[in-house]
Amino acid sequence: ESSPKGIASAINSLIQNDSERKLIIKTAYNWVSNTSWEKRFNKVEKFIKEEVLESNIDKNLVSNIYERYENNQYEKIKSSKVKNCLVSIVVPTFNGGGLLIKCVKKLCSQKVDFNFEILLIDSSSTDNSLINIEKDERISIYKINQSDFQHGKTRNLAVTLSKGEYVAFLTQDAIPSNQDWLKNIILPLVNDKEVCAVFGRHISHENHTKLSKRAMDSFFEQFQKTRKYRYDDDLNKYFSENPSYRQYLHYYSDNNSCLRKSIWEEFPYHDVDYGEDQLWADWVINSRKTKAFANNAVVFHSHEYSVKEEFERSRIESNFFFKYFGYDISQNRFELEVGLQNEAKQFLNEWKLFYKNDNKINKNHQLDLMRAKREGFILGVNEAINEIEMGS
Repeated sequence: ESSPKGIASAINSLIQNDSERKLIIKTAYNWVSNTSWEKRFNKVEKFIKEEVLESNIDKNLVSNIYERYENNQYEKIKSSKVKNCLVSIVVPTFNGGGLLIKCVKKLCSQKVDFNFEILLIDSSSTDNSLINIEKDERISIYKINQSDFQHGKTRNLAVTLSKGEYVAFLTQDAIPSNQDWLKNIILPLVNDKEVCAVFGRHISHENHTKLSKRAMDSFFEQFQKTRKYRYDDDLNKYFSENPSYRQYLHYYSDNNSCLRKSIWEEFPYHDVDYGEDQLWADWVINSRKTKAFANNAVVFHSHEYSVKEEFERSRIESNFFFKYFGYDISQNRFELEVGLQNEAKQFLNEWKLFYKNDNKINKNHQLDLMRAKREGFILGVNEAINEIEMGS
C-alpha cells in the first residue's frame, strides 16, 4: 500500500524474509547489468532526434540558406568553366602576395581524375596579387568589401557560390606540399558516406625555424594515422570535467579541410569573426556525425609571430573558447609565473640541444613570446566574462 504505514510494513517483511530479499537484489542486479549510462544517453538522444527534431524540419530550409548568403554584397570578377565539378577549393584572400600565387599554382597542378574548381573570394585586395594569378578556366574570383569579411559568413557565401559536391578550404598562406593533396583530402569522404568533414596535416614553411617545425610536428602527432572521430568513441571521457578530450574531438582547421556540402546545408558555419571551423566541427561531433583526419593531405602552414601578434592571437583565442565552449585557458598570477618559469627552463634546455646553431631563433624573443601568450589568455578570458555579464 502506498502509505507510510504500508511502506514500513513491506520493509519490515523484507528484513525478516532473507530469501525474498536476496531474490529482489539478484533480479535488480541482473537488470542493471544489461544497461549503462551510455546506452541510456543513446536511447534518449535517438528519441529526441527522431520524434522531435525530424518533425520540425523546415522543408524550405536549404533554399533559404542559399538565398540568405547569396543576398550578400559581392562582385563576380571571373567564373570557372568547370562542368560536373566534384570539388570546389575555397581560398579567402586579402593582399596574398607571393604565397597566394604559390598556393594557386600548386592547386592548378593537382593530379586527379575528377573535375575541380578553385574559388577565390577576395576582400578588396590592394596588392595586385590577383592580377598575377594563373589564367586557368578552373578559377573563379569573387570580390567583397573588406569591411564585410567575416570568417564564418564569408565562407558560407563561398559555399553557396561553389559548384562542387565537396568544398575544401585553404588559407592563402597554406601551400599543398605535393600534387596529391586534393586527392588525399577528399578520399575519406569518397570512401565512407558517414564521413562529413576531413582535416589534414600542417607542416612548417621551409624557411621557418626548427622551433616552428618541432611545434607543428608535435601538435599533429596526437592525430597520427588516418582515422575517424565520433562523439560516442568514449562518452565517459567526453562528459568528464576535463575538456581536453572534447577539444581533441572538435579540432578542425579551415587552413586545410574539406566538407560534404549536403552536411553544410543542414548546418552552415556560424557567422563569427573567429573559430567558425571549431564551432562547426563541434556541431558535427555532437550530432553523432563522423569527422576524419587525413594524415597524407599535407600543407605548408606555420606562423612566426611578433610579441604583439602573439599576445593578440592568444587574447582572441582564449576569449573565443571561454565564450563559446566555456573553456578557461587562463591562469592566475601565481600559476602564470610558475608555469612560465617551467616552460622557460624546458626551452633553454632544448635550445642547447636543438636550436643553438639556428641563427633564426632569438632566445629572448622566444621567452617574450611565452609571456605574451599567457598574458593574452588572461585578458581574453576577462574580456569574455565582462561581455557575458554586460549581455546578461
